[in-house]
Amino acid sequence: MTTVELPAAGSNNEPREQKCTHCGFLLRKGELVCSNCGTMQVPASALASGATKALPNTTETFDSKRARIGNVPREFQRVKFTIANRDLLLPRKSRLVIGRNDPVSATRSSDIDLTPYGAVEMGVSRQHLELTWRNELIFIVDLGSTNRTMLNGQFITPAIERILRDGDLLMIGHLTVNVRFIDT
Repeated sequence: MTTVELPAAGSNNEPREQKCTHCGFLLRKGELVCSNCGTMQVPASALASGATKALPNTTETFDSKRARIGNVPREFQRVKFTIANRDLLLPRKSRLVIGRNDPVSATRSSDIDLTPYGAVEMGVSRQHLELTWRNELIFIVDLGSTNRTMLNGQFITPAIERILRDGDLLMIGHLTVNVRFIDT
């Protein structure tokens, strides 16, 4: 997603207007969201710095809105992610940040790095979502990721907790994750 900037006539080459990267609507300088289509505008400098690449939107379907209701975890159960027939057993911690580590930066971005599962290509943000264990329940929160998170076919609102259940299906960006609770 790149920003096309149009220099204003008679100015000192400073862009006054830009076009929406999604619909081409003319925006005022500094607008972060297109007033025509609602697409967030990403500065070109953010793209050059290794920011998460935006992918085409995933659409919700009527069938996907009929979410399954699975069991909540029992004491001593662990969470297992299955991604492309590969299992990832999550460590027992009260809080886990899930995303991908940034190859450009030396700092660690997430507790669970999904890079080996194609996270960069699938639009996973460095800090995409958070799992929190509290009161015998597991909650997930989208951390304002670029390509969003779906829980059982429905987009979850960033910064709003949702309960995670056994058998849930997550879409982290475009990465499909099956969730299971297992006894250890």
